[in-house]
Amino acid sequence: MNKFTVFSLIGYIRIVLIDVLGGTTILKTLTRFKAEELLPKDELKQLSKSRLDQLFHIAKTTTPYYKAASNYEGLEVLEKATIRQSNHEFISSSFKQKMYPKSTGGSTGIPLNYLTTPASRSAMWAGILMSWQVAGYQFGDKVAFIAGTSIVKTNLKHKLFYFLFNIEVYSVYDLSDKKLKEYIRKINESKVAIIYGYASALGHIATYLLRHGPIEFPYLKGIICTAEVLTENTRHQIQTAFFVPVFNQYGCNEAGVSAYECKHHQMHLISSRSYYEVDSEQHLISTDLTNLGFIIMKYKTGDLIEFDEATVCACKSNYPIIKHIMGRTCDIVTDYEGHSLHSCFFNILFRDDKSIKQFQIVFSDTSLKIYLNVDPDLAVEAHYEKYITEIKKHLHFDSYKLIFNAPFLKFENAKHRFVIQED
Repeated sequence: MNKFTVFSLIGYIRIVLIDVLGGTTILKTLTRFKAEELLPKDELKQLSKSRLDQLFHIAKTTTPYYKAASNYEGLEVLEKATIRQSNHEFISSSFKQKMYPKSTGGSTGIPLNYLTTPASRSAMWAGILMSWQVAGYQFGDKVAFIAGTSIVKTNLKHKLFYFLFNIEVYSVYDLSDKKLKEYIRKINESKVAIIYGYASALGHIATYLLRHGPIEFPYLKGIICTAEVLTENTRHQIQTAFFVPVFNQYGCNEAGVSAYECKHHQMHLISSRSYYEVDSEQHLISTDLTNLGFIIMKYKTGDLIEFDEATVCACKSNYPIIKHIMGRTCDIVTDYEGHSLHSCFFNILFRDDKSIKQFQIVFSDTSLKIYLNVDPDLAVEAHYEKYITEIKKHLHFDSYKLIFNAPFLKFENAKHRFVIQED
């Protein structure tokens, strides 16, 4: 047995240990997902529907919230506010395994507290592993997490989990040049093979590398961006700086949503984990088919999604293809006359301008401010006035302002928000 195989076997054993200690079945679930993605599309849909029917029966007979429901189709779309108000009513009385509290702040910053199960946790991690494997990950590889509170946890249990998974944590709360220099040194010294983190943070690090580089990462295989919309400009910037392929990963854990980008750069939704639909306004509505303890059905994720029903992917996966992740429903700019534009308008507006590395729109009842991260020698307002002219065709404010290379506004979880409304 060669050294590479021994290394991978040790990594595999470490994840087996995670499953044993945590009561999860990450490896078994990963194997199942990889088998199910090869099923014919009709069989996949039938499988998902069969699991939904089983879940609905459990929900109707064991939870207070669903006891009066007659069928899934008749359920109202579920919003976060309803879950917050009636939290205990979603718990199944028949579920006897241990459940784990989980919280998601979403874009509003108001936490949604719910319970997750070993099966649901296993499905989440299996989906993440599928995204890593596309980038070249093998069991035992060192992984760097570059993220905030939505990914990085710091209690003792999570520290043990990260140790066994061979994960190294890098906080995005301090991305000063001094800290980035330290991060880069540590990533190279610890032989990081995969970087997994926020697109905005990785874009910021890429800017630093391009300014001080080129800097080699001899052990790095690939980068996976998560938790935020990955624009093509940001992807190109990260690939140019790190000299490795960049992939996207998307999830909404309370809704059972896991999606990964394959080597042909198609985003596949793991439809055997969730039952999904898209309404007339492109809102993604989903049910976690693996959480039998805290049952959330027909949940409005807050994301706007467009699927590609026609394409057959060369990777042979029959998991549905997400054509566009257009952002969150809160990423909408509204002027005093009620005219609205989604943040995807600005993505399209700026995408061909390679000088714009990142943007943020901050608006109030009377003003619109456009924060642009550009090369300092390109921060000439006259070049960018054309964008204000275009925006004025759609939105009416008393004042419009371009702001160059100022710090972006952040929420507590350190995610980058493309659109922020001021009081």
